[in-house]
Amino acid sequence: MLITNFPLLFDAKIIFDVWNVILTDAFSDPSIFYAISTTIFSFLFLLIFAYYRIREGLTDYPNIIRIKRNFQSIAKDRLKQYLLQSAQFYN
Repeated sequence: MLITNFPLLFDAKIIFDVWNVILTDAFSDPSIFYAISTTIFSFLFLLIFAYYRIREGLTDYPNIIRIKRNFQSIAKDRLKQYLLQSAQFYN
């Protein structure tokens, strides 16, 4: 239903009217201007913050995998030593 009405939802005249109202209100009323500018600033801040968090996560991922593999190898060595000591104790 939404796909068939898609052109009706985003008609060019409706978009132009909404954009015109936003611009005229934003530049005529200071409170709306501050609200719009604050919203845009916070949205851009979130985008930049998310970008750097994702970038940091991508650089940390190989280190996390390496540390996990080191822990697994240490656990395997300890388990092997424990089993060998147990086998020697019962022989």
